[in-house]
Amino acid sequence: MTIMKHKHHKIPRHAGGTDDPSNIVEVSVSEHAELHFSLYLEYGRWQDWLASQSLAGRMKKEQVVRAAVALQNKNRVWTEEGRAKLAAANRVRAVTIYCPELDKTWDGGYCEAARELGFGAELIRRVLRGQRNTTHGLTFQEVK
Repeated sequence: MTIMKHKHHKIPRHAGGTDDPSNIVEVSVSEHAELHFSLYLEYGRWQDWLASQSLAGRMKKEQVVRAAVALQNKNRVWTEEGRAKLAAANRVRAVTIYCPELDKTWDGGYCEAARELGFGAELIRRVLRGQRNTTHGLTFQEVK
């Protein structure tokens, strides 16, 4: 049986490490998880924590990506101009949705509808994807 080997950066790239062969060691998957967890305990970098959780099978890739985006944005300071640009970009990408029970349309998509209705956008998204029939007794349709 062949044991899968991973290439571990002694100094991770997120900490300024390079791909130089002297900075790379071959380790097993479990050793790789342990090494990143040790780096997390020593330096407190969230990147090492996420790597250790992913390598240990405690988090799926989608969860790691979401957590990384959230952690990257955690300390971001948003200016009013930045917020306006982000809102405008989101409006361009947003779909128009319609709720027959309320006879109401939202051009800003399910996030805008959820904010107005006071419940989670994920619930509306699941109705739109066909994963749920209704949420809070309401149905939603994408307007083409």
